[in-house]
Amino acid sequence: MSYPINITIDQKLINQTVSENNKYVNYKEIASEFCNLYYTTIILKGISGVLYLFDQNALCNYNGIEINGMYNVMTHLASENIHRFIYTGLNYTPTLINKDSLMIQVSGNCQAISFSNQISNIYKFTETFILKFNDKRILIVNYLFRLIF
Repeated sequence: MSYPINITIDQKLINQTVSENNKYVNYKEIASEFCNLYYTTIILKGISGVLYLFDQNALCNYNGIEINGMYNVMTHLASENIHRFIYTGLNYTPTLINKDSLMIQVSGNCQAISFSNQISNIYKFTETFILKFNDKRILIVNYLFRLIF
């Protein structure tokens, strides 16, 4: 199943996240689709390409710096001359928090790409997303990114 670019999700999939016997289903599929969309978009379009996935008041932490809103994270990265990232070796672990929230922990390797297309060294990273299902949409409400040196 593929979601349109605005990450609208089939309401049946959300409704089936918790089955009648409270056994959680489908959250792994949602996590897989989300990661595919997020990382494909950020690799191709840069950070501005994924802004619409974030709640405007998302609480973000980038390498230990608390920043309110992903737009401000993008501004911070631009001040460090980072336009986008290339990701490889991605592994993710989804954890359903409740029927309308999902945590996804991602690890792998990344390289920063500058606005002049210079490529950084390869670094290991971890990234954690807290997603909230809301009116057939998924929004990132908390975000944590850390480079591992």
